[in-house]
Amino acid sequence: MKRARERRRGLYVTAFVCLASAAAFTWGMAGLADRVDEQQAQTLERAIERAVVTCYALEGQYPPTLDYIRDNYGVVIDQERYDVFYDVFAQNVMPSVTVARRGDAP
Repeated sequence: MKRARERRRGLYVTAFVCLASAAAFTWGMAGLADRVDEQQAQTLERAIERAVVTCYALEGQYPPTLDYIRDNYGVVIDQERYDVFYDVFAQNVMPSVTVARRGDAP
């Protein structure tokens, strides 16, 4: 009788440890995915800024639209995952570029 009780107790402890490990792993992976997504957004923002500067160096003016950058400088934007805010003030003033994950505020 005592042996069966100890065996059940061991099973409960093992089950608890397994569940706790699975929960910690899931929580860690979710955090990792968020960090990777944020890094991808930053990489996209830097790529757009490099294309803007390249356009200015080659053409003497900043790109008028985000579509112009996509069409002429090969920047690929995943519009399902990111919102890109491209604010042009004047042709001779560098535009403001902000990339935000969908659902985040800029």
